[in-house]
Amino acid sequence: MKRVGVVIGSVLAAATLVSPVFGQKESATERVAKQNALFNDFYEAQLKNFPELATAWGDYRYNSQLGQYSLAENARRHKEGDDFLARLKAIPTDGISDNDLLSHRVLERQLEREDTNYELKNHEMPVNQQNGVHTRLADLPNAVPFDSVPHYQDYISRLHQIPRVLEQTTEVMKQGEKDGLMPPKLVLEKLPGQCDGIIAANPFLEPTKKFPKEFSDADKKRLTDEITKAINDDVFPAYKKFAEFLRTDYDPNGRAVLSIESLPDGKRRYAEAIKMMTTVNITPAEVHEIGLKEVDRITAEMTKLAQSQGYKDLASFRAAINGDPKWKPKSEQQILDVYSQYIHQMEPKLPQLFGLLPKSQVKVEPIPDFARRRIMSRAHRMENGPGAWWWRCPSRPRVRSLTTKRLLITKAYRVITCRSASRRRCQTCRSFGCTVFIPLTPKVGRFIRRNWGKRSAFTKIRFPTMAG
Repeated sequence: MKRVGVVIGSVLAAATLVSPVFGQKESATERVAKQNALFNDFYEAQLKNFPELATAWGDYRYNSQLGQYSLAENARRHKEGDDFLARLKAIPTDGISDNDLLSHRVLERQLEREDTNYELKNHEMPVNQQNGVHTRLADLPNAVPFDSVPHYQDYISRLHQIPRVLEQTTEVMKQGEKDGLMPPKLVLEKLPGQCDGIIAANPFLEPTKKFPKEFSDADKKRLTDEITKAINDDVFPAYKKFAEFLRTDYDPNGRAVLSIESLPDGKRRYAEAIKMMTTVNITPAEVHEIGLKEVDRITAEMTKLAQSQGYKDLASFRAAINGDPKWKPKSEQQILDVYSQYIHQMEPKLPQLFGLLPKSQVKVEPIPDFARRRIMSRAHRMENGPGAWWWRCPSRPRVRSLTTKRLLITKAYRVITCRSASRRRCQTCRSFGCTVFIPLTPKVGRFIRRNWGKRSAFTKIRFPTMAG
């Protein structure tokens, strides 16, 4: 009986490799076509599920919508992701090209990671001092197009939906409280002040200050009135309610222990976070050992550099740099000017390294006042020294692209590193941009961070390329 079961199982497994024509195995070309169709379905689902992301990618079909954040929506997307994963795993990869195999594995890993995140209920901790729906919504004026009256109407529609988004986020956070999934209290204490700062700064009104010149006076007045009304009637009351929830309910219940291992299933949660951050299957102990070795290696290189400059050791080299006033900016504008200068020095050499360059220029812009509180909170362990932090975020839609924001933790500035009008998909990563690495020189590194050598000498910049 067991042998019969094995035979039947083998026949069923073989059937998955056979096309509708009996006995004929699907060719690699047919399987790649099926895989590409799945990629397209997944991409379209992502745009529909995350309208703000669609806008950032230059697809304006969902421009009047904000995403859904409820517990029910999280469950639906989880099921949808599992369906995509099952479809993907049903496609054999033998005989396909390296690029197609890479695409298969990248999406498979992404879907498996999302499955793990859902199982750990990471979505029940959706806000922290660095990022959250409350700060992303405040960035809407920088994340949607404003080149036509319909686009302004789309923005107004999104303003009206902010109360729903914050209510859904509150629902998810309350479930996190029940499940014991809470960020550290030290972090949560900063959140109500962020909401208060957003209300005080009122970034939502910014679009009324930059109407295209071809707009009629009547349109300008009507749109200004509608935006102002939406802010006063919907946005501000929702933000005040959310801030009150944070202040009186959520914040007091924050966990007292910083370690992620203090959360339910903490050791697994920490191990899975490392897999996600490093993209490899590696243990916490192994990561720590690599870090120690890297510190030793980089410190040795820095010591050689110090000695080549005539200093006896690294400590005296650092002391000389820290005591030299030319490395200490005297104003915020000086910081902008210095980094603009670095960018201008870099731009003429980019064609030597990349075949496809962004059409829009790289710009350095100050972080809005309401955002500075959350940015500076990242520098509390840097002794108030300069540093850098990167994360992916929506682009300025006028240029239709993915971008990366870089935060310079000096006087809190934002460097928009890349904005491209290109929407061609990379055939290697199936995305609209590829990650490259640019080494920081010692001179630039010293200016960015006092102890820059303790971290990697490479900084991520996401450029749209056609690598493949």
